[in-house]
Amino acid sequence: MITGETAYLFRHALLRDAAYQLQLPGDRTRLHALAFAAIEGLAGGPPPLLPSLDGSEPLPEPHPADQFASELSEHARLAQSEGDTDPELAPGRNARAEERRYVRRSAGFAEKRFQYLEAEAQWLKYASLTTGAERGESFRKAGDVALRAGHPIRAAPSYEQALLIHRRNGDRRREILSLSGLAMVRHESGRVTDAEQLHQEILKLLGDNPDPRLEGNALANLGRLYRETGRLEEAERLFRRALSLHLAAGDRRAEGVGLSNLATIARLGGRTQEALTLQEEALAIHREVRNRSSEGLTLGNYANVLAQTGEMRRAESSLLEALHILREVGDRRSEGGILTNFGSFLATLGRFGESERTGEEALAIHQETGNRRSEGITLGNLATLHQLTGRLDSSGRLFMEALVIDREVHNAHFEAAHLCDLGLLLLQQGRIDDSRRTWLEGFRLMGPQGPSALEPELERMREACAKAGISEFRTSPA
Repeated sequence: MITGETAYLFRHALLRDAAYQLQLPGDRTRLHALAFAAIEGLAGGPPPLLPSLDGSEPLPEPHPADQFASELSEHARLAQSEGDTDPELAPGRNARAEERRYVRRSAGFAEKRFQYLEAEAQWLKYASLTTGAERGESFRKAGDVALRAGHPIRAAPSYEQALLIHRRNGDRRREILSLSGLAMVRHESGRVTDAEQLHQEILKLLGDNPDPRLEGNALANLGRLYRETGRLEEAERLFRRALSLHLAAGDRRAEGVGLSNLATIARLGGRTQEALTLQEEALAIHREVRNRSSEGLTLGNYANVLAQTGEMRRAESSLLEALHILREVGDRRSEGGILTNFGSFLATLGRFGESERTGEEALAIHQETGNRRSEGITLGNLATLHQLTGRLDSSGRLFMEALVIDREVHNAHFEAAHLCDLGLLLLQQGRIDDSRRTWLEGFRLMGPQGPSALEPELERMREACAKAGISEFRTSPA
């Protein structure tokens, strides 16, 4: 039903559009030029011209006109007469040049405000207005902000376009930057083997074209892939090499991320106090350089360590602060990861209803952003929750869905954990032979990760066997 107010607004919009269309084309372009001049004048005049994009420049210094940059770019576009190859807004002010100026400033303004999808749209618009290396960098920046927003699938075409342009131009540095973005897309989308090949290709290119800063980033990216596929010693070695390069370059932002990476390795290796110290050092740097996304992620990882030490109240506070920051900056992918951890944390406190709601919210975000690895982990967490609350059939289905994804993305650590958990579920259902086979498969996968990872699984199986009255369940893969 259309109310009087909405009907009025609808008619008003039609009248406005009709009045606009009644203006002669020449009058319309002049009106847009007048609107452009009026808005820019109120904002203190034109901002300075920006240098060509080269892949390393900071975002432009703020200017009062930035908050109107999107509207100014549109007025500059509409002030261009059809067929005019050199349209002027005013003497010495080319309309096409002003459109480019304000589209680029609009992209930077959105990026600074963490409005990543708006920034992506503006960078893609800028790509349509430029040529050569500038066009390639516009596409690469569109990929960067889409990836930061947690949309790797959206980012892929932009990186591919950037890579094509920079390779055609023989620009090795920009080619490496584009390949790095594409490798991250493959990684985030679960195509781990493809991602690893691209990372190795990047390191080979850097061997022929040395750049310590780029090499540090490449080593850190490959280290994260190794960490997520269970190769912890190799990951730590790469993280330490990367950190030394970032320290030598004086790159504080990368230093903070590097310390966070090493803290995660320390936690996974059972070095709890070292992990806490490294996370605290990383947090201080993230706050110093205002790297809000990394601050949110590090707070989430810090909460994991606090929970391991039994500081549950501080851990929950840290998780809530992490979520607040990641929602503020619009980092959907990282928000999903923290929600997965929060759901698991709530389950350990026996708050099963909250845990399930949080896990389902996380699952929806992982599916939205194409984060297959975290989707598998979250399905496994929900499977365990269903098991704890007596829904054994649905628990089994969720474990099987999780295992399909674990194998697809080569997540050996969680594949092992989910197999062991499924083995316990099958034992609970009285399927002893299936339970033994499944649990031992998981045990073998977990084997290379050392006794610290195996002992909790052994203890859980011993307890489950005792409850089931089974005395000869072999808890050794030998």
